[in-house]
Amino acid sequence: METNECLETALKQVAEKQVKHLLEKLETVKEGDLKSLEEQVIGTINTMGCLMMEATLSMKKREPTATNKQEGSCGHTMRLVEMRGKQLQTLMGPVTFWRGYSHCAGTKTREEESSSERAHAAHGEAPADEVWGVQQHRCSVGVQQAISRLCASLTRGAKLPRP
Repeated sequence: METNECLETALKQVAEKQVKHLLEKLETVKEGDLKSLEEQVIGTINTMGCLMMEATLSMKKREPTATNKQEGSCGHTMRLVEMRGKQLQTLMGPVTFWRGYSHCAGTKTREEESSSERAHAAHGEAPADEVWGVQQHRCSVGVQQAISRLCASLTRGAKLPRP
């Protein structure tokens, strides 16, 4: 993934703000209270991770696009409607992923209009969902893998009833 100056600046700002926030919170942690120290550091790391992921995933919306029209999976021209957020559960925590949402323009040829087999494809798509592999998911790949490992570990040694 290319790192551009705008993204680099955004990530540095997130890190700086979170470090300042952590320093403020550490003032309230009593010496010897390892549990509170650990909680503050982990909380800051997770918050910073979520904010950095959001900035990175959503950076594309700030970049100029060559055109706002493209062909959708239905074969019709798609028009950019708006920027929409999608909640994703990641290993860091919940992240809002902002991406372009396009809607089928519904342009039909005369042939298609007379054909009863082809219905008007009035649906929307977010191409960035496919780029990041979350078109049918609300969880990151890391979360999906963690869930798979958990399920596998829970079934290890379990005796299944015979049919």
